[in-house]
Amino acid sequence: MPNFGTEINTGNISENWLFILNNDNSGAVHLSFKDEMYNSNFYHGVILNKPFIRESVDLANSTSKSGNISINIPDFSYQGSPISEELFGGSNHYINQVVSVHSTVNGQTPIQIGSFRLIDISSDGTKLSISMTSHRPWDFISIPQDKTETMVHIPISYGDYTKNPYGTSSSFLTSKDLYPCPNINHSFNDNIYFAYAKSYGSDAKPHYYDSNIDQFIPFEDSSDSTSSLVDANCVGMPVDMEQGYFLIRPFDCSGWSDSSYAIDTDISTPATATTDPDVAGEAETTTDESRLVIDVPVLDTELTELYVYVKGEITHNDISGNTYTSLRVNDLTMITRSSDGTSSTGGHTINGNSGYSRIDAFGTSSIDINLYTSSSGDQPNIEGDSDGEGKIYDVVLQLKAKNDMVDEKTASYEKASKVSMVYTGGDGLANSWDASPITKINEAHRDLLIRYAGLSTDTPENWANLDADKDWSIRWWALEEVELKEVLEQLQYEGGFIFRYRADGTPQYIHIRDTNTTDYTLSKYDVADLTIKPTSFSELLTKMEVSYEKHPAENRYLTTKT
Repeated sequence: MPNFGTEINTGNISENWLFILNNDNSGAVHLSFKDEMYNSNFYHGVILNKPFIRESVDLANSTSKSGNISINIPDFSYQGSPISEELFGGSNHYINQVVSVHSTVNGQTPIQIGSFRLIDISSDGTKLSISMTSHRPWDFISIPQDKTETMVHIPISYGDYTKNPYGTSSSFLTSKDLYPCPNINHSFNDNIYFAYAKSYGSDAKPHYYDSNIDQFIPFEDSSDSTSSLVDANCVGMPVDMEQGYFLIRPFDCSGWSDSSYAIDTDISTPATATTDPDVAGEAETTTDESRLVIDVPVLDTELTELYVYVKGEITHNDISGNTYTSLRVNDLTMITRSSDGTSSTGGHTINGNSGYSRIDAFGTSSIDINLYTSSSGDQPNIEGDSDGEGKIYDVVLQLKAKNDMVDEKTASYEKASKVSMVYTGGDGLANSWDASPITKINEAHRDLLIRYAGLSTDTPENWANLDADKDWSIRWWALEEVELKEVLEQLQYEGGFIFRYRADGTPQYIHIRDTNTTDYTLSKYDVADLTIKPTSFSELLTKMEVSYEKHPAENRYLTTKT
């Protein structure tokens, strides 16, 4: 609201509007309702109509909008020539330049009440019509704007991201908090390069998305930092696309009771099976087995190593004769027992949990975990009789993969060059006012205004309150051009705030505070034409489905809440 002085409290108010039409040569034309001299500038009182300045705020969509205005003036004499010659054909250009509007009451200091951009001037031969639109610095701007020398857009990224672990010690690939980096169509020293949102000294490790297993796998021999290449911050992906060791649980298994318990991540509940061979006579052997069948995931690149980790136990009941029970993986014995009691797997630790045994299963397309019991009779006249029980608490696969650069070198180069994106867990851009990391929606909004719409780094009005009240996190990126206005309004809607320019042209954030401590009383002198009514039935929301955590590689969201 304009901050007038005590002059508006008098009973006889005389108001005049002052229009400053700026040109591209640091000059201006000054117009008004009536002649006025202020600050050594003469305002020509030639405006024939009475324009209105309107602004609306849409709380439902978190947007603010100002209406356009126009003024009509005669083609009066301006500096010895018709004003039309100055506005139309002179060396000064007024189209698309800023027009500020000020109100002065009883000749006191003018107060700015609007900021516009001049968009059209027309004439009927005697009068001029000057049209102005709200001054919106984000109009006609698309982002991202920077491109590599190979004409690929450099991505924009905001938020806190997390890379997956890599190295010789295997881990589960739990993070999908990554953003995509495009192929810049440039290769060097057996590497294909990809553009990043900024420079990284660490945490830039590129990941490969294997859609067959929906996992983001770090490349083993790629750099963890960016280098400058073709006007971009880039990291190379080795042509062999070698991906470091990683752990994954099988997607499906069958054959035992509660088979799914072996791969459900809960290591306290087992899949179970029993074996009970027929009684074996003297010099006779009988066996019984139960197989838990597990499919090996098919990777997008060639599997080069495969280990199977099993956490389980077997219990053997030796009744008579020569007997034993064993747990085998693809006919390779993992543990065995020939006396009464229980034996457990061991020797390896997964995710901090001990008690796993490991078998090399490379070269197989499926895995059989076999509970096997054997009973043999013995002389003289001793029958073989036993039974066994198996429990599998967890099954984990350790994988390693890369392209075949020996037998399929050409195909490997072609495959690598067609990788359109890699993915990184490096954090997004820092803000433009104090270089702190951007983690919240409102921070990304303000940074976009500074980077692309010319907003000053000075603190906007009400920023401190908004920043304290809103702690909604963001992970957002843009790879292809999108209108800045659309992005800003999306952030406002999802962040629960509105951005606007005040009448004096200064920026302001407005929002409904979490706690309000001041009461205001409005009277009939504060509002006019006020209508109060309940929300219409058609606009009532009784259910909302919110999707968030966007998948970095696919057009879907990872989480949905109702």
